[in-house]
Amino acid sequence: MADYFGKLVVRSHAPRLRAVLLSLAVLIAAAVLYAAFELGRYDAGYRVVDSVRGALSASARIRQLEAENGKQRTQLAGAEVAQRVEREGYKQVYRSLGDMQSQIARLNQDLSFYRGLVQPDSVIHVKVQQMQIAPDAAPGPREDHRSDR
Repeated sequence: MADYFGKLVVRSHAPRLRAVLLSLAVLIAAAVLYAAFELGRYDAGYRVVDSVRGALSASARIRQLEAENGKQRTQLAGAEVAQRVEREGYKQVYRSLGDMQSQIARLNQDLSFYRGLVQPDSVIHVKVQQMQIAPDAAPGPREDHRSDR
């Protein structure tokens, strides 16, 4: 048994200390790498404060443009409604204009007919063979029956 104790080596074993030291070394290495990264950005002209200011001004500009866009959309909707109303108005005017033109054409025909009766040298020659004038049958307001043509 004496041979076994002669080869026996006693070492201190501290797994927690080793883990703490290893973690500390990894954190220090990461901090050194990040510091080198930031130093490189600083040398290149990059400033964190300037970038944050730029981001804030860009977001403010975006909000302003979105508000302006909303106003323009509202104006566009109003313009579209006005355009539809105007189009409908033009349709009604054209319809009325067509009705009036046809009414004028009928009145011109009537005028030509009556001119032919009154003026003997007219282009339209109408010969009246018989004419009868009779009083109204019912007293009261008269109705114009010429519009039934």
